[in-house]
Amino acid sequence: MSAAPKARAGWKATKMNARPAWRLLLTGLGDPYVNMAIDESLLLHRSRGENQPTVRFYGWSTPTISIGYFQAIEEEVDLEKAAALGVAYVRRISGGGAVFHDNEVTYSLVVSEDDPAMPRDIQESIRLICMGVIEGLKGLGIEAKFKPVNDVLVDGKKVSGSAQTRKHHTILQHGTVLLDVNYEEILSLLKRSARKMKRRTVEELKEHVAGINGILGADVSQGRLVGELAKGFGVALNVNLVEGTLTESEQKLAAHLAASKYSTREWNHRH
Repeated sequence: MSAAPKARAGWKATKMNARPAWRLLLTGLGDPYVNMAIDESLLLHRSRGENQPTVRFYGWSTPTISIGYFQAIEEEVDLEKAAALGVAYVRRISGGGAVFHDNEVTYSLVVSEDDPAMPRDIQESIRLICMGVIEGLKGLGIEAKFKPVNDVLVDGKKVSGSAQTRKHHTILQHGTVLLDVNYEEILSLLKRSARKMKRRTVEELKEHVAGINGILGADVSQGRLVGELAKGFGVALNVNLVEGTLTESEQKLAAHLAASKYSTREWNHRH
């Protein structure tokens, strides 16, 4: 993922600007196991008060299917097809359905349940976080709408989906913003998506899902999309996003989780 422009110094909270400062992480393209491990590491550190509320943007170093915590991998993914195409897979700690990650920007947000910026109601918190995507897309000239439970639509087509989990009084929500959609691979890899389409055609899937590049008729870089989304999340949450880095402790825990959990058959094939 291309790096987004540096956060402006003026974003930092001051006495004249009382908006709270949250950390902005731009971690680039990542291994699927490390991507999920970082999200969990951020959650665990926030639950202990060892980091700031954080918004993170990242991408995938290889095409990957992530499945929800409660799903059975064999029921969701054609594993033989995935192996043939070089597509990885990983289980999330959040619920929801299987997602094919390729040319997109992925976000995660970690914050305490009792943070003043967050509604206590779960559905309202999902809506508010998704408003960050909607505000960000405005910077590209795209008008989007929130559709409960957790989707963002443009002209009735899904461009962003998300999943939320709450553990240790801490919220983790992560989601995708699609740049391009490989309709053929989605239908060949995701069994449930194929079953939803009566005739399993690309044309039918195109009626339901779209990428930003297709909507605009022009290629938007991941870096530009990240920059607009970062501004959008700041507006929607009424916070100042200040670019930072993972702490040494967060990196160490993420490496441990990637090796001992997310890359293991025991985790990914559990049910």
